[in-house]
Amino acid sequence: MIHAHMSCRLIALEKNPGVRPIGIGECLTRILSECIIEVSKHDVKEVCQADQLCSGLNSGIEGAVRAMSQVFESKCLPNSKWGLLVMDAKNAFNVANRQLALWQG
Repeated sequence: MIHAHMSCRLIALEKNPGVRPIGIGECLTRILSECIIEVSKHDVKEVCQADQLCSGLNSGIEGAVRAMSQVFESKCLPNSKWGLLVMDAKNAFNVANRQLALWQG
């Protein structure tokens, strides 16, 4: 049943090189998903709290930045083996070359 609910029409858009798969969900699926989110969002906020700072919270990213700043300041000491990797891969439109990122990482 869940497979039928989550199925969608796939379209391959040309991406040089290769293709970018785009899934277009059915209207009923999108409406049901919005209803589920509306009903469960308060529970998600309560359960996630600081683990998922952007889970529908207002100004969630500001909390994430402050939290990571505090972690970095407390952990990043001379000769420590702790660090922070920050990546801006512009993945919203799949601009980054994933294979190149993996090889260089």
